[in-house]
Amino acid sequence: MPEDYVASVRGGHSITSKPPVFSANSEHVYCCSGTTIRVYSAKSGRFVRTFRGGHTDVITGVALNPRNCFQVITSGEDGNVVVWDTEGGVLKSASLGEPIADIALLTSSQQDRVFCLQKKSGDEYSLISFDLASLTLSAASPSEEKLTQGPLVKHHFTMPEPRQHRLVINKATSTVAACSGKKIYVWNCDKRQLVKLNSPYAVTCLASHPTEGCIAAGSTGGQIRVWYQFSEDAKKAESVELHWHAHAVTDIAFTHDGVYLLSGGEESVLVIWTLADNGATRNFLPRLGAPLKHIASSQSDQLTAITHTDNVVRMVSGISCTPLFAIGGLLKVFSGQQHSNRLPAGLVTHHSRSALVLNGATGMLQVYNPFADKPFFDVDIVCANYVAPSLEKVVPFPVVNHATLSDDGQWLATVEFWEREGYSREQVLKFWRFSQKAGQFRPVSHVDQSLLGRITSLKFQPSQRQLTSGLGSDEVTNENGEVMMEDEEAVDEMKAPSVLCVTSYDDGMFKCWSAVEFNTKQGVSVTWKCWSSTHHRPEPISATAFSCDGSLLAVAYKRLITLWVTEDGSLKHSLVLPHVSENVRLMTFGCDTSARFLLVATEQYLLCWDIISLNIVNTVQVSLSVLTADRHSPYIATVTRVTPAYPKVSVCVFKPGEKRTICNAMDISKHAVVSAAFVPRPRSGDGSDNDAIRRLASWRRKSELFLLSEDQRLLYLHPADEEEETFEEEEDAVDKPSILAKFIEEKSEVAKVAWPKLEAGQRHHTAHTMLTAPAHTLPAMSALCTSFLESLMLPRTEEAK
Repeated sequence: MPEDYVASVRGGHSITSKPPVFSANSEHVYCCSGTTIRVYSAKSGRFVRTFRGGHTDVITGVALNPRNCFQVITSGEDGNVVVWDTEGGVLKSASLGEPIADIALLTSSQQDRVFCLQKKSGDEYSLISFDLASLTLSAASPSEEKLTQGPLVKHHFTMPEPRQHRLVINKATSTVAACSGKKIYVWNCDKRQLVKLNSPYAVTCLASHPTEGCIAAGSTGGQIRVWYQFSEDAKKAESVELHWHAHAVTDIAFTHDGVYLLSGGEESVLVIWTLADNGATRNFLPRLGAPLKHIASSQSDQLTAITHTDNVVRMVSGISCTPLFAIGGLLKVFSGQQHSNRLPAGLVTHHSRSALVLNGATGMLQVYNPFADKPFFDVDIVCANYVAPSLEKVVPFPVVNHATLSDDGQWLATVEFWEREGYSREQVLKFWRFSQKAGQFRPVSHVDQSLLGRITSLKFQPSQRQLTSGLGSDEVTNENGEVMMEDEEAVDEMKAPSVLCVTSYDDGMFKCWSAVEFNTKQGVSVTWKCWSSTHHRPEPISATAFSCDGSLLAVAYKRLITLWVTEDGSLKHSLVLPHVSENVRLMTFGCDTSARFLLVATEQYLLCWDIISLNIVNTVQVSLSVLTADRHSPYIATVTRVTPAYPKVSVCVFKPGEKRTICNAMDISKHAVVSAAFVPRPRSGDGSDNDAIRRLASWRRKSELFLLSEDQRLLYLHPADEEEETFEEEEDAVDKPSILAKFIEEKSEVAKVAWPKLEAGQRHHTAHTMLTAPAHTLPAMSALCTSFLESLMLPRTEEAK
């Protein structure tokens, strides 16, 4: 009996569903990711750790405990409020019974309250609160309490479902605000009364001033309205309107010094408003790559975190207003960027890097490490910026709908497609070569294919002898942007037969492309040219596949499969499907000991052909969405298609020619699987991972199978009794308070800074750090003075005592 397997998410965790939260010392960023919290370094963007085990449903809010900077409080749709330490351990859990949409804390000398936006029956939401002291630990071990009963929880008001599930706190007026429709609901905690502000536009987001009685509201029309004197009477409230955005404002945020207001939307532009002149002065940070979702500033205002719809958190300098780096793993193609299939290129294996290549940002491909959930780099195929759609219609953008890599990872071929009603379509075939110096793919050839049929497939020929001669050699570029090579040994090796690339078209034609060299004044240049063009039948080509050694090419015309010899382009044989009404949809050759088998998937059947005897070995009635082979082993993986007859997605791994299956995984995803690929498993140089690999199933020892779902999550399979793999923490990523932000007294009303005991040689460096730091990044001088002077004093010796 085959072992039962389950699917777990390896990449594509959403880290932009909620605004990111900076730690008290601004060294780390907390991002909600499903039932976990992912922690990243705010200085480098490196992944640090994961908070897991506290929630059973999606986490909806993150807040810092202002009385203890080493504690993080979260809320979730499971109705729980969880207190964590900064190491990721659960300290306490309290249940409120019903789903919580957001959490916020209001602390003062008179009251410390935790406010929650809780979902009730239907579309109603309620604002409730309870005392922060009820979450104070009374024991060393984690505990859980029920806060649904008794006087601990107070209900304040009920409102319709908000557009943005978010609470904002205004400390100056002791108010809590939320928005729904055209109304802003403000709860005055001191007077225990509700104030409703009426907006002329539908409100999309809220933000509160850190020190003044002021809140700002973004709207669907792009307007931002700033409200003053709102806490007691809505009639006395005054407002100022700011307007620049052409689309809805997705989020706004005040800087912690209260000088600036930040806003963003679908235009992919960060707008910085100066509040001193009512927004007359504004600055812009354009071309951020994708629409903005959330904005957050660090405690020192030196960093600003911006989340985007492509699942990226971009860190921006609060001083120079320039992008620093991006945080994220698997980048997601956001809605509206592509119309029908957002992932047309599927998953392409990068064998030499043990990586995957797939669609990324607008007009780009991303090279992604699935074993570490980290991106390697992006390849800009289209070379154009994202343009926000107009209010009337969506502007189509060129799509990278095909991509393929050579076995050694040195050559990349892509197809760029653009189509718009009333215009001639554009279709461009591009060849790229990897540059070791730049660490990036460089364009080599650009072939316009607009006048031909639409390209249906793009494949490189597997080969042991490929154009790897340029590795490590000096490269120059000629006037046409073609790669020039000056290494003499490289030029000699270029004379060996090169790898082929095949393109097929919906008009029945397929072309073979080959890399060739030619002499120029600057030296020897490399380009790609058409080696042969074949038009066998006037029918669309639905699939192509190379044999494992690259000697045969299979081309499918409806229910006819033709086998071609790649060396001379001659027709070897033709195979006809026995099912008259079935056309070929998917096709692949086996590898290793299964190299003699050709697997073909139609609408309702999977057939296994022996190309030596030209007989069908096996036929199974099943509808597949994915059919892929492992290049490093004899195994084949299939993924069923979601149909009324097969409503669940299942995965099967087997050897062609054998009736038994190696792996079965049932109901692995709620969403359809659009692509899958085997990725060779990386090996450590010292062999320290040999024991762990031996414990794996035979089909997982050389490669790992990854599946890409329709909701852009990357899945992998493991036995049901095996724990989900987790990534190791960074060794230097322990969350410790910085020298300028270490709170030591929970009972103190003002957070004080304690300077560590310094050696004599370190005192000069410490004084220099403090005196040269920007003034707005330092705590109050009253909190610094005593401890700073004490750190500079010489320790008393025994003789002095």
